[in-house]
Amino acid sequence: MRCRFSSLLGLVVCAMTPSDHDWITVAAEWCRRATPEELAALGLPYLPLLGRYRVPAPHPV
Repeated sequence: MRCRFSSLLGLVVCAMTPSDHDWITVAAEWCRRATPEELAALGLPYLPLLGRYRVPAPHPV
């Protein structure tokens, strides 16, 4: 399952705003701290069987 480009772009902008790290590391850290409401607002896909939102990973899982 892939994320929409707009969702990925929004996530990176949110993650990079307060930071100066590389975007993959920052995006992963931001996703771990993000609330479900923030992930939903970005349009990330919801996985009902797992009860959580799927966030992009640097390597496909």
